[in-house]
Amino acid sequence: MKKFLHFAMMCGALMFSKAQTSVTANNYATGQDATYTFNYTTTQAIGTGTANPNVFYFATPGGYPSLMTIAGGSNLDSHITFKVNGVAYPCNVTFGSVGGSWSSGVQLSTSGATTGIAIPAGAQIQVTVTGLLKNPSTSGTYNMNWITAKASGAIVESFSFPVVIASTLSTADTFAKRDEVKVYPNPASDFIKISGIKKKENYTIFSVSGQKITYGSASENEQIDITHLTSGTYIIRLQDGQDVKFIKK
Repeated sequence: MKKFLHFAMMCGALMFSKAQTSVTANNYATGQDATYTFNYTTTQAIGTGTANPNVFYFATPGGYPSLMTIAGGSNLDSHITFKVNGVAYPCNVTFGSVGGSWSSGVQLSTSGATTGIAIPAGAQIQVTVTGLLKNPSTSGTYNMNWITAKASGAIVESFSFPVVIASTLSTADTFAKRDEVKVYPNPASDFIKISGIKKKENYTIFSVSGQKITYGSASENEQIDITHLTSGTYIIRLQDGQDVKFIKK
């Protein structure tokens, strides 16, 4: 089942959903333990009573270290927080014997669950993974891919979101850099600039819902064109993982 799902996931790489999808981490430094939070909106009914019991199937990107192994979805309570529309559901009743974590992924399935949960289409789902994932030792952009699936392993929905892993900085350097990095003017109409960066840096601009809008590179105080953006709030993420919000008027 796991191998089939992993294969199906790779084959479905062009089927990614964009709606309300994001991945955040509490630590983007290379080689460090990190807590990851996945957010997505299901477009189909999944879970107990449906043909789609696999509500979250995540395979680690290439380059990530092996995960800790946890047998069975019911044993994940200390490592997984699962929420539907903001309401938390304990793993020990929501997920059954099908699921858990292994060296290259995490599977949450309501098959065999004590109680389980039926999730309607349009529900916002949040999965927080703690104590299982460690960042890769090589900096770069890694695509986080995950799916919902039928009991057979057939893909129902596919999701993807980029995570930027950067070389480890000392604690002092990290806080100093966060304190001085700014985006201006803010709000802005035609362009923004970044102050406080020491060299030319790659950046990615996301909507607040987590959709990747554009990317590029810029030096300190270099103009970044935002005339193509619609009015609203955006997040610009630098290559070291720092996020700064700005408003397009």
